[in-house]
Order: sequence, then structure tokens, then C-alpha cells
Amino acid sequence: MIIARGLAAFAIVAALSSSAFAQAWPNKPIRMVVPYTPGGYTDLMARTVGQKISEALGQPIVFENRPGANAIIGTDVVAKSPPDGYTFGTVIAAHAVNATLNPKLPYDTMKDFTYVSLMSVAPLIMIAHPSLPANNMKELIALAKAKPGELNFASSASAPPRI
Repeated sequence: MIIARGLAAFAIVAALSSSAFAQAWPNKPIRMVVPYTPGGYTDLMARTVGQKISEALGQPIVFENRPGANAIIGTDVVAKSPPDGYTFGTVIAAHAVNATLNPKLPYDTMKDFTYVSLMSVAPLIMIAHPSLPANNMKELIALAKAKPGELNFASSASAPPRI
């Protein structure tokens, strides 16, 4: 259901969002920039939705993974692409967070993009080794505050929390 809504919104907004469509759109492959590494959730979701869009529009979707800098590198590629309806990008919550953490982004989060559709919703979970003396977020935050700089974490591309 989410994929179908995303597909419909993608096709409608893309077709109407640019006056550059003198010919029938699309008449060439569509570029989808994924600002994350191949194989992660964002990449897999973009490819799943992209396959359905490709089938519906009769044009291939060419995926380009441009990871790095909490998705800023790939997102900047989208921002600097011609506004011709042939380059799209996928973003997650980090896109909004980046604007609050980095005042010198190479693009304007609100002005340089047209937001097309929600593609999916995915829960985020936190896991830890059982030996960690914290059983919930409150205990983990207290532990991190008691041992500044001693705990490490990994994420898909989010900025480190400020504790």
C-alpha cells in the first residue's frame, strides 16, 4: 500500500513539477540517488519502489549510491542536478537533522528540493551486548554521562547523539 501510494505520488508530482517537459515524460532513464551504502534499508527500499516506478513508467531507474557525511554528499548531488524531472533522491530523518547539526550545508534543506512522497516507515531499535549495565534508554543515557567518551555505537548514518 505504501509502495502504491509512493508510486502514484512520484509519477504525478514528477510529471507536473517541471515546465521542462516539452516531450512526453519520461523519455529516458530516471536517475535515483541513494545517499547511503548499497544493501542498507534506504537502498533496498529505493530499489523496491524504483522497480515498481520503472514498470509503471516504462523507463529504467538507474540507481546511484553516493554515501558519506550523513547523506550530505548524495543529497548535494540531487540538489545540484538539473531540475528536469530525471533526478530523484531518497532521504531519511537524517535529512532534517542535518540542517540542525550543520549550519553550512551545501544546499538549503527546504528550498532546494521538492518533496514527492513518503516511501516507507521503519522502526528503529537499539540493541546492546547483554554485559552492558543498562536495560533501557534512561539507564543507557545515565551510563553514557557517567563514562563520557567510553561508549561506542554504530548506525546507518546518523550523527552521534549529544550526551
